Amino acid sequence: MRFLPLLLLAPDTSGGAGDAGKTGDASKEAPKTDAKADTQPAQPDPSAAELAELRKWKAERDAADKAKSEEEAKKKGEWETLHKTEKERADKAEAELTTYREQEKTRLKAVKAENDEAIKALPAEIQALAPEGASPDQLQAWIKRAAKAVPDTRPAGTQAGGKPPPKLTLTDDEKAEAKRRGVPEEKWAEILVKSGRKKAPEVK
Repeated sequence: MRFLPLLLLAPDTSGGAGDAGKTGDASKEAPKTDAKADTQPAQPDPSAAELAELRKWKAERDAADKAKSEEEAKKKGEWETLHKTEKERADKAEAELTTYREQEKTRLKAVKAENDEAIKALPAEIQALAPEGASPDQLQAWIKRAAKAVPDTRPAGTQAGGKPPPKLTLTDDEKAEAKRRGVPEEKWAEILVKSGRKKAPEVK
């Protein structure tokens, strides 16, 4: 009876060995895997998505730049065409103006020569009334009015010796000049004789 407690306290060597063998077998088992993890699809590569987005953006940017360049080229071409047209018009107008100036210069020169001759035929007291600083056209108009105001001191229908004055024949150019100045042909014939441009016919 004294040894009973000692027996109870002694370790069970048979049972312990069996548990140890089980423990060793459990440690050798393969690790379990998650079945759900094996069935999930692969995640997309972020760098590939960014690269595709950059390529799309570059293509859109290139297309926009090309459209802008074409539009600017079109506007430039239209502007150049318009500029060329306006320059041609300006050159044509300048040529016409130059021609007009030359023609006007020639005309005024002829009017001035006519005025110089016509004013000599006027009496001195009337010549003194000629407007100073008048243009050739203005002076020509004044001479027309002054010629009509010149009194005719000859006896009606007679000249020296009481005979009818010989008829002075004007050329076509002289008649045209008288008409242009607004002076009657007979009066213009007298002006031409007085100015020395035409010789008076002799009285027989």
